[in-house]
Amino acid sequence: MSQLSTYEILIMFYNCLSEFGKDKFKPLVEKYGMLEYMDGELLIDKVSHVEFYDQSAFGMNK
Repeated sequence: MSQLSTYEILIMFYNCLSEFGKDKFKPLVEKYGMLEYMDGELLIDKVSHVEFYDQSAFGMNK
């Protein structure tokens, strides 16, 4: 089970797409599958925003 709240994971998702997280933090999120427990229903655009990430970011929850 995730140690981060639903909204903390959502903030992490969008932070990694910003200039502040895309170079250093996003690769770590993808490597360790840190978005596995993210609620995709809370995304602004459920289809296109997920495409910015490698599937590995979502762990076993694809």
